[in-house]
Amino acid sequence: MNDFAFGYEYYIYREGGLDRVRILEANKRTNRTPSSPLKYHFPIDMVWMLLTGEKAPRPLSE
Repeated sequence: MNDFAFGYEYYIYREGGLDRVRILEANKRTNRTPSSPLKYHFPIDMVWMLLTGEKAPRPLSE
């Protein structure tokens, strides 16, 4: 969870502050960032797998 918090913090800083951030864009970026608790799958791919039953892509580390 700290990685996600850091990612949001950096994105907000880079965009020029909270009042200039597009929250949907920040969410898209975060969902396309590999996550170690998910064995380096993208969170969006894991949601897809849970909703459809299709196999998620291979982890980046393999």
